[in-house]
Amino acid sequence: MDRNDQVVDDERFARAAELLLAVTGEPEEPTHLRNLIDWVESDERNKAAFKELERVWQVTGDVLQREPGLVHDDSAH
Repeated sequence: MDRNDQVVDDERFARAAELLLAVTGEPEEPTHLRNLIDWVESDERNKAAFKELERVWQVTGDVLQREPGLVHDDSAH
């Protein structure tokens, strides 16, 4: 993979995250889920980026369960 491919992949990953955050941030808004589904289904590279995001999300959740002190709330100070 050359540098240009990596930039595109990074952009797709960022877009997948943006769309997923919209869905989780406003789950009652059906257009967010429709936008995510349409984007994922529009290109195999989008689907691959979303699958990678799912993997990262899962791994992050697993780590946070094992290491609850890893994340701290700065607003309490």
